[in-house]
Amino acid sequence: MAIQTTNLGLTLPSYEDAADIAVLSQNFEKIDVAAAQAAAAYRFTQVLLAELESRLSTLELKYGTNVTGNPFSVGFDALTGLEVAGVWNQPYARVEF
Repeated sequence: MAIQTTNLGLTLPSYEDAADIAVLSQNFEKIDVAAAQAAAAYRFTQVLLAELESRLSTLELKYGTNVTGNPFSVGFDALTGLEVAGVWNQPYARVEF
């Protein structure tokens, strides 16, 4: 007499039962559905993980960076044609504020 598995409800025939291709096909279809659901759950988990990693990187950048000066700099060779407020440091070719 055949019994059912706990998780997927697959049919497990006993040794006295005749092999039935239809039962095997039903079992394989149940396995295929379960595999597809597991794959979809894995992909969803990967998307969530990527979002969390992105948010963590943002938090680390915001709170884990020790900024002691202006992290932004632009180099100029000359100020011809530009209007800039600040002090031009000729040896370093930069505007200092």
